[in-house]
Amino acid sequence: MIKVNISEKNHGSMVDMANRETFLKDINKVYAGLVHKDKIRIVDKSNTGEQIKGVDALITKDLDLALCITVADCLPVFFWDSVLPIIGVAHAGWKGVEQNITTKVALKMKEMSCKNINAFIGPGIGVCHFEVKKDVAKKFPLFVEKRDNKIFVNLKKCVKSKLENNGVLVKDSGICTYCDTNRYFSYRRDKQLKTMLAVILNKSI
Repeated sequence: MIKVNISEKNHGSMVDMANRETFLKDINKVYAGLVHKDKIRIVDKSNTGEQIKGVDALITKDLDLALCITVADCLPVFFWDSVLPIIGVAHAGWKGVEQNITTKVALKMKEMSCKNINAFIGPGIGVCHFEVKKDVAKKFPLFVEKRDNKIFVNLKKCVKSKLENNGVLVKDSGICTYCDTNRYFSYRRDKQLKTMLAVILNKSI
């Protein structure tokens, strides 16, 4: 049974490890250390409780092991195969998206014999608020929008397009963290490092 979840403001900032433990009470979990790059790590229950340094994505075949990342505008992208018990999660900010981290997760899962990969793009900054300078915009030429002499990039559309081009069935939450002031932290909006915890778990019945 695939379970996907993301904490909200009322759970507290997930920079605080105590809040993480409360949110994930009695669950085996492993965290990605996050460096805004494209490195992926395959983990198992022997990694329970670890924060894996230098990676922005995790994959596991083990049941009852929660894969966790923190986000505060970057996209949490969840992966699972509809036949095999393989799941993954990626932390996808613009640097990771530029380096194709989400596509690389899908390709790694295919190497593990997955043929029915699904992905879900969780709450993250939308094109409505992801304003960038020209240097970033030129990295995403097909996903740029211009309004009021400002430049915006649609990261969610970029991720969705790349994954679909690799045969992944993708759904998007449609939620912008910047817009949803009641439920989610947003680094761009709040100018504070407060984060949510994004979690995927393949739970045994």
